[in-house]
Amino acid sequence: MMYRPPAVANNGMIVASHPLAVEAGAAMLRAGGHAVDAVIAAAAVLSVVEPSASGLGGDAFFLVHDEPTGKVTALNGSGAAPASLTRERFSGRSTVPLRSSLSCTVPGCVQAWEDAWKRWGRLPWTEVLAPALHHARAGFPISWRMGRIIARYAGDIARDPGLAATYLDPEQMPLQVGQSCHPSALAHTMEELSREGATAFYQGRVAEQLAQGVDRDGGALAGEDLASHRSVFAEPYRLEQGELTVFEQPLPSQGMLLLIMLGLVSEGRPDPGVDTFEELHRQIESKKIAFALKEAFFADPKRLPVPEGQLVEALLDPVTLRRLARVLEQEPLAVALANPVVADALSEVERGRSLVEAYRSAGFDPADPPTPGDGATDTTYLCAADRDGNLVGLIQSIFHPFGSGYQEPSTGILLNNRACGFSLDARHVNSLAPGWRSVHTLNSYLIYRDGRPWIVAGTPGGDNQVQTNLQVIRHWVAGDCTWRGPMPQGPSSWSQARPPRRIERKSELERLAAALAAPRWNVERSGRVRVESRLPTDYRKHLERRGHLVARVGPWDGSGLVQAIMIPHELGATPAAGAGPRLGDRSTRVYFGATDPRGEGVALGV
Repeated sequence: MMYRPPAVANNGMIVASHPLAVEAGAAMLRAGGHAVDAVIAAAAVLSVVEPSASGLGGDAFFLVHDEPTGKVTALNGSGAAPASLTRERFSGRSTVPLRSSLSCTVPGCVQAWEDAWKRWGRLPWTEVLAPALHHARAGFPISWRMGRIIARYAGDIARDPGLAATYLDPEQMPLQVGQSCHPSALAHTMEELSREGATAFYQGRVAEQLAQGVDRDGGALAGEDLASHRSVFAEPYRLEQGELTVFEQPLPSQGMLLLIMLGLVSEGRPDPGVDTFEELHRQIESKKIAFALKEAFFADPKRLPVPEGQLVEALLDPVTLRRLARVLEQEPLAVALANPVVADALSEVERGRSLVEAYRSAGFDPADPPTPGDGATDTTYLCAADRDGNLVGLIQSIFHPFGSGYQEPSTGILLNNRACGFSLDARHVNSLAPGWRSVHTLNSYLIYRDGRPWIVAGTPGGDNQVQTNLQVIRHWVAGDCTWRGPMPQGPSSWSQARPPRRIERKSELERLAAALAAPRWNVERSGRVRVESRLPTDYRKHLERRGHLVARVGPWDGSGLVQAIMIPHELGATPAAGAGPRLGDRSTRVYFGATDPRGEGVALGV
């Protein structure tokens, strides 16, 4: 199997999707910076050199393991719908338009950077933003991946004057790989952010210019919306599974889906290697069940008809998961029928029944079918570890590639289209309303093993994020056991399809890389299962026999661009009894950093 060998280091690690971003993050670590300094520096560079995926006009979510306290903290940097953005503005439409300044919510990224830096950062703010400012001023070469994206969305770029001035050449042709891009307006904005911090973005000239530009374009974002924005620090959700504790972003992130899917797949079947065909089927069906729960129950915590804790306890209750796991034994769920099937199953357990009744009393029906939408998105994920054992995952996005398609010319800020994540159905719990945050695809996770930090990781991919994360984690959990030998031919039932029991031991280093390179699948909103062509034919045939509609894609064209850092427990020092989840002293600490072979990311140790 082809994979990139992980990077190995003692004093720190940075993993991101672009070499220039990794270089910036590594410079912060070498200067003695916190892992938060490193990811912010790298994220700011990505906002310049990978603008189709994330930027100042988008959102950001942090997940931080603080080594001195042994605590994990989530930071929600998503913005709410503007005060004047109501459903009435979309009369006659079933969804919020993809390309429109009306589709943006308040950008939360810049405030999230500053709030994380103020709590954990060590280096001066100007030093952290210096690499991004340099690349914006001096220009940068278009990378291979960015060149492909510009070419693919050249039509959208040409329709917006701000985008066209930045990413088309004087002959109005898309910039090619290796050509220089000079986002001069963005450089001026970066200068102000470097001098004044987030205040410049939310209350200063940048805020004024941004609001005026959106107003001229017919959008809803106003200066008051920007000035009232706040980030949210919160406790992450967690799932305990044997020796593992998985931490995820809380609502309005849909990170809880990963915990639900892990619980469903693992219920009664803790070893992924027991029956790999059945494992694959269960993973696919767990996605459908989890997303039915999302459609029925997920929303901004402020608008839930039950306390947030009650919702989390009900959906992650082992009794609930055990009942829902029985649905996995049936034939593949039709996506259109998943919601009523799941609602019926929930009603058979006490906590689930109370939840369904509470939502119905509030006018929301968990059995309603899912809302329409476009599942394709663009995002970036990056992670870092520092010399003191702090771990940070950061995921940021403008939602779809090039977001709303509106770049305010005087600031160079490309706005998100996160309002597309709302439903326009007033009966839906995630319906559009001013001041509320949409359910958010952005999520990332951190795993403890035996009470100590083990892995921080994540991926872009919209709704595919949690699907990719599930597969990678299950590969890691099963990493000690890799089945070899020919697949059985023509079994009469799915459960009989088991490879010969020959086991190959793998080191944690090999497991880390192999999990990122393994063939992937994802379930589209139609219910079709896309699988990379490297997935063995027998697996695909068994999926089809089980009733799945399967479509093959290129060998490396599956969803996700995973970045990951592992602290190998095989090599790390074991803490003394009662010492808590510490990583040991620097002489024994080791970091493995890995990046997805499907992208152009880099893992770099210091």
